Amino acid sequence: MQSMLELTGAQHEPAALVLRGCVMMIRAFRTIALSTTTMIGLTAAAQADWSQISNGSTSHGSVWIDEDKIETDGVIRKAWEMLDYSKPQTDAGNLAPQQYLSIITLIQVNCSAGIATVIQGRRYSGNAGEGDVVSSFDFHASKTDFKRDLPASVLDAEQRAICK
Repeated sequence: MQSMLELTGAQHEPAALVLRGCVMMIRAFRTIALSTTTMIGLTAAAQADWSQISNGSTSHGSVWIDEDKIETDGVIRKAWEMLDYSKPQTDAGNLAPQQYLSIITLIQVNCSAGIATVIQGRRYSGNAGEGDVVSSFDFHASKTDFKRDLPASVLDAEQRAICK
């Protein structure tokens, strides 16, 4: 079977050029689609600029905050935090519990009242938000969801970093 370029022949050179251009465009779009898919596949950890606020001396592991993406609305702040564990944790909330090494959550802090709540998050099989998503959750914040912090707790360190 002859190719489309061979069928066009020399007398139809402009058509052959158009066809070659179409083939090149299809190849370019395929490359762009692959690049876009790769970019979308980046983890939240790779996209964030994390600042460590706790070094892992607590049972919570190392705690990191993405200070560049803190949203402010009056005394309310929303920020992404990452807990990074040295030992696997178990997600007991699932019917088939799975282990994870890090969790990235969106927290909301009322800086004047000194209270905070978790809005949403994902648990990852690897450290620093890498690996497979083991589970995810989404809460709707209300006044009753907020928790008071205890001095020298991880929540206290988070509030100091987020409300400064």
